[in-house]
Amino acid sequence: MYHITTSINITSTPEKVRAAILDFDSYPSWNPFMRSIKITKEPSSKDRNILDETEFRPFVGSVLDAHFQPINSNKPMNFTPIVLRNDHKCFKWKGNLISDWFFAGTHYFKFEVIDEKTVKFIQAEDFTGTMVFILKFFLGGTKESFEAMNLKLKEKVESMEKTV
Repeated sequence: MYHITTSINITSTPEKVRAAILDFDSYPSWNPFMRSIKITKEPSSKDRNILDETEFRPFVGSVLDAHFQPINSNKPMNFTPIVLRNDHKCFKWKGNLISDWFFAGTHYFKFEVIDEKTVKFIQAEDFTGTMVFILKFFLGGTKESFEAMNLKLKEKVESMEKTV
């Protein structure tokens, strides 16, 4: 396994930070790494717990169409990950190349309360599969891309706090 993790403290509430992360339509205006995310398929209501009030869109089991532009790379990437978790504390998806045994990435965002005015935003990814030790050399710039996105997210959320 190969793991990348980044974090940043944001002066806001977890709800507002999470809302900014889930506002996929706004990504092109502020996000330097994740340029576009769209929900392409959602599980039917019978395949999810519609009585669970903690369930948010995108629902667990949703398929995303995600377009990334890594820092220091001219080559955009496209993935179709599946949402594994989406609740107040974490938003997580998993995508793969060919199959999970070959190469897979589990990407997650966590929203940890530091105090009533501060959130620790964590963005991380766990890469697994038989090819991880070879393909990790192609992941150069990933940590820098996470950090650039984290900083822009902080700027976006904190500027919204000032206008309230």
